[in-house]
Amino acid sequence: MSGLLWEKDIRQVEPARLLGRFDPRQPGLAMHWTGSGVELRIRCTTLDMELESDYAMQSAWLGVMVDGAPVARFALARGRRFYTLLAGMDGTVAHTVTIVRDTQPVLEDERLFVRAYRIRSDGELLEPERRALSIEFIGNSLTSGEGLIGPRDAMEWRTIWLSGMESFAMEVCRRMNAQGRWLSQSGWGAYWSWDGNRENRLPRIYDAVCAVERGGEAPYDFEQNPVDAVVLNVGTNDASALSRLEGGERERAAAAIRAAAVDFLRQIRRRNPEAVILWAYGMCGGDIAPLLRSAVQEVRHSGDRRVGYVQLPPCPEKGLGSRAHPGRGNHISAALAVTRRLKQALSEQRGAKA
Repeated sequence: MSGLLWEKDIRQVEPARLLGRFDPRQPGLAMHWTGSGVELRIRCTTLDMELESDYAMQSAWLGVMVDGAPVARFALARGRRFYTLLAGMDGTVAHTVTIVRDTQPVLEDERLFVRAYRIRSDGELLEPERRALSIEFIGNSLTSGEGLIGPRDAMEWRTIWLSGMESFAMEVCRRMNAQGRWLSQSGWGAYWSWDGNRENRLPRIYDAVCAVERGGEAPYDFEQNPVDAVVLNVGTNDASALSRLEGGERERAAAAIRAAAVDFLRQIRRRNPEAVILWAYGMCGGDIAPLLRSAVQEVRHSGDRRVGYVQLPPCPEKGLGSRAHPGRGNHISAALAVTRRLKQALSEQRGAKA
């Protein structure tokens, strides 16, 4: 290592691993979803990244992990500039450095975006460690890590309280040596949102790069970026809206939620023909677990045996974080449940192919 700083375009760094959904036709690397970004294997004393961001209401937050451990998190300012990610490191020791957007899109903020352009360092780039799996996570605030950062009594909705680096999804990736890809939006469901808004449903945006943020309207190329598994943690918001109804109206809505779950599983299967698909549910209540289990069983009975269900442990009152959402302990418990079931499903799939 010479000690001299060099700069490279983020899309031209051959050893880099790009994370998340992005449109390759656009300049730089758009970081739309939680967990999107870049992973490097590097020996260096310093590492900077040039980022551009804008917002009208709430800034996006960036996270830095070294060998899987969160080491930094900061809000992005408006404009384009270099940010120091690592400094004062031992230049003789190689580390895997993962730089991710740590917060989800904000629907009310049409100006919000994050884009990476260049990295700058004095170090040596190495081939990244091989990941055993690629997993897509689809979800709501639980997958976005809402409430995982901040004081327990914080109840205002702010991006500062969201952290994907501490979520069950990231923990699954750590435990399974997996590369993750996120599509998660607080308050959204399979059929409608927490307040019964039918526009805010995940199947509507699933086929696009990121239809809720500017620059992400293009169709996503699933064939070029296949995954081994898809994990949905969806249903909490469907149940919230359903709980406001009674009688026949409630029965009709329950049937519609179940049908939407079946349709969503089939939509995911069309885009991911070889993946194991697991529907995970239960961290914040279990009101519609029978509906979701029934939807999974219908798809399995139709011949798709690579679809399954996993019941997640509920979060106790003492385990809550900010905004009355599950804290770190419950996310770890959920990650353990998903990891066990995912290992089982992948083993069964390998056995079926043998």
